[in-house]
Amino acid sequence: MRNKPYPLHTVEYVPELRELVLRAARLFGDATAYCFKRDGVRVDISFKQFERDVRAFGTALLRRGRPGEKVAVMGENSYEWVVVCLATMNVGDVIVPIDKECPPADAMTLIRRAGATLVAYSDRLDEGVRALLAETESITLQTGVAAMIDEGNKAIEAGDTSFDQVRIDPHALAAIFFTSGTTGVPKGVMLSHGNFASDVSTAWRLIDMDGATMLVLPLHHTFALNTSILCALHRGLTCIINSGLTKLSAEMMEFQPSSMYVVPLFVETFHRQIWSKIRAQGKERLVRTMIGVTGLLGRVGIDVRRRVFKDIIDGLGGRLSLMITGGAPIDFGILHDLRAFGLTMINGYGITECAPIVTENRNYYFRDGSAGLALDCNKVTIAHPDADGVGEICVQGDNVMLGYYEDPEATAAVLKDGVFATGDLGRIDADGFLYITGRLKNLIITSNGENVSAEELEQLLGPLPLVAEVIVSQRNGAITAEVFPDADASAGKSPDEVLAALKADVKKINERLPAFKRIKDVVVRETEFAKTTTRKIKR
Repeated sequence: MRNKPYPLHTVEYVPELRELVLRAARLFGDATAYCFKRDGVRVDISFKQFERDVRAFGTALLRRGRPGEKVAVMGENSYEWVVVCLATMNVGDVIVPIDKECPPADAMTLIRRAGATLVAYSDRLDEGVRALLAETESITLQTGVAAMIDEGNKAIEAGDTSFDQVRIDPHALAAIFFTSGTTGVPKGVMLSHGNFASDVSTAWRLIDMDGATMLVLPLHHTFALNTSILCALHRGLTCIINSGLTKLSAEMMEFQPSSMYVVPLFVETFHRQIWSKIRAQGKERLVRTMIGVTGLLGRVGIDVRRRVFKDIIDGLGGRLSLMITGGAPIDFGILHDLRAFGLTMINGYGITECAPIVTENRNYYFRDGSAGLALDCNKVTIAHPDADGVGEICVQGDNVMLGYYEDPEATAAVLKDGVFATGDLGRIDADGFLYITGRLKNLIITSNGENVSAEELEQLLGPLPLVAEVIVSQRNGAITAEVFPDADASAGKSPDEVLAALKADVKKINERLPAFKRIKDVVVRETEFAKTTTRKIKR
């Protein structure tokens, strides 16, 4: 496995999203663009069919005679969700994705804030949500979208060429994404066609991928939309739309994806499940030995990992070879194990305001613990670095948002002369790799003026066997770790025994830390932390 620089891939730049869809139909034609299960039956949609459906739905939108209207979409991941999204943007309208888990009143607040005049929603949503949405001009994702596609096709057959007459300005507003965030009131991030197009095109210069990718993250987040939908269209990859996390394992076995874009929690879960099965079979010692053997063979150019660990790979569908994560760093031990089994793990960094990818590690050039190298479309700098080179991460480039919707004050606070201040803390090493150290707002300021990153301490605590989830904060002047225990590791232990064991583990970690960073107290909680829909803990 080489881990040194190599030339960037040559990639065709696509300036806007209409061309992305047309190009995919032209280049990949009858190949499968989307596949999914509906009523227990597999459905395959070609790139040509997708372009026809986008054209038809877009034509139906244009017949409404409301140029530049805003269309909200709310529901589980589905083919229709994707059609609504791309068609809306490709006729010059603005898509407004809404979290399907959003409480009814909050959903309506966001829809009204954005000024959406049409809502496409799933009939699987809670009855209370559907009742509110029915008060607006709305259609259901399955039935209503199909009816509009039929309407658009009939208009096209009758000579309607309005879709082809639309000209897309790459700098025009294409989407408003409300940040779910872990704190604060959601802000409407305004992204243009050019924001998305630059991010998609330059991402492929760093990454190599083929086969089918499985969509598991919710599409109302830019990471899922950009990677599993837009990047897949650019590359001609099949997107497998997972029916839900409860069906993930079965659908991985059936559809056999070769790649997945995930958040760290997915990777940690896969890792835990793999080792749980290994231990249940009494093979942990054997597997550990074989990891060492295959590692030695790999150093002399003999890669037999996927053959030796075929049972593990088969348990993930048989073809999975690449997982790309965004967000928090992944524990080195987990990375080592999954690579040892023959899985390539790539970590990156993104933020909604940058459409969202900012940096990525590469398949064969990476730094564990880092978020990778900057995409060509943006420049990453560190503002006001301290003695260790840590400061606020700033981004400037074609993928940086237009601003926050109808919030000039919030926009001015983070966007100055085209430079976006992310609010994240990090450093850049001599080779250009970005390392995330925490959030500016989560920085703990001790009584003697020292700065302590809560996330840095959480990363040290996370690998402990007893820790399922952890948040570090300052309570009454003391750095405190609040832990939700791992069910398996704490089985058979009383609450007092769990607390005592955790404190003993924390004491060992503290011995490696300077005095001002040491954790003074440990609190055990009985329930999981509340999370966003991408499984980030709400702080």
